This record gives sequence, structure tokens and C-alpha cells, in this order.
Amino acid sequence: MPSGLRYSVALAAAFLVAPVSANAQNTIATSKIDSRSLEIARKIIDEMFPPERREQMIFEMATSLGVQSATPRIKDIEDEGAQKIVADHLTGMMERMRPILRAHIPKMLDAMAYAYVDTFTYSELEAIYAFAQSEAGKTYFSRSPSLVSHPTVVDTNKSLFEASKRFSEAEQQELIKKLQIYFEKKAQTGS
Repeated sequence: MPSGLRYSVALAAAFLVAPVSANAQNTIATSKIDSRSLEIARKIIDEMFPPERREQMIFEMATSLGVQSATPRIKDIEDEGAQKIVADHLTGMMERMRPILRAHIPKMLDAMAYAYVDTFTYSELEAIYAFAQSEAGKTYFSRSPSLVSHPTVVDTNKSLFEASKRFSEAEQQELIKKLQIYFEKKAQTGS
């Protein structure tokens, strides 16, 4: 797989796992953790990502972002057969990545619960939970994750991922130049 494509997939995955902390509670001072707030935050997370559907919801978001970020790089491949091989590999790779996501989902969601506790007051959490249980809230939370695949979002993301591709290529070239200078100087000085 081209290095640019690996970078795109890693970037997409980073969007999803950025809030993950191995021990979320260690990030927040233990004295700040209110058990009532944590309990309600976890209930909010369960409303957002119902246990019976959460893996599929998160997997679909990851897949959508991975495909969106890789598409500009795949289009750079001139040979159509090679394009198809890379696109098919990406699709299969996302499916092979499912066990990794599955293993990290509990940590991701726990980190989100701790972030809620750190961000919102107990009364705000109660209001969020009340909304999450309302018909509008249930609809909102059930549909929100799929918005990353909405055509207008995908369309807008195209320009972001294309700009990111150009940026990363330029940065890669700059880094290569700096490393070349470093190793040339090192070779000249013998150190």
C-alpha cells in the first residue's frame, strides 16, 4: 500500500481514537470524579451508542472516514486495475481492522464518559440525558454517527482530504531534505 494511503487511513483512524486514553480516569484528578456524574455520563454514552449497535456504528464511521481520506490518493494511481486493487484492499483492511476497533470501543466510550464528567456539571448531564431519552434525542443520537457519510459531508471532506494530501506530501519532502542535510553533515564530520 502506498505510504500516502497508509497515512490517510491512519489519519481517519486517529479521528476516531483521539479521545481514547488507556486509563481515562487517570487523566482526570480522582478528586474531581463524581460517581453520580460518571453514572449518568455512561448512560448518555449508552444512548448515543446503544450496546447492541455500537460496534457497527463506530465501524461504519471509521470505514466512511477511511474511504473518504484515501480516495484522493487512490485517484493519483494512473492504472485503473491498480486503483481497484488498492480500493479493494482498503475495504478489506477496514474489515480486518474491526477486531482492533472492537477491542478499543470500551476504552473509547469510557474515555468519553470521563470527558463528559470533566466537561459538564451534574445538572447539565441530567439535561443531556433527559434529551437523550426523548424522542428527538433518540433520533438525534441514532442518526448523528451516520452523518459522516452524508453526501454533503463527504463532498466537503473531499477538499479537506485533498488539501491534507498536498500538505502531507509537501511536509514529507521538507522532512526528506532536512534528513538528507543532516546525514550529509554527519558523513562529512564522521560522527
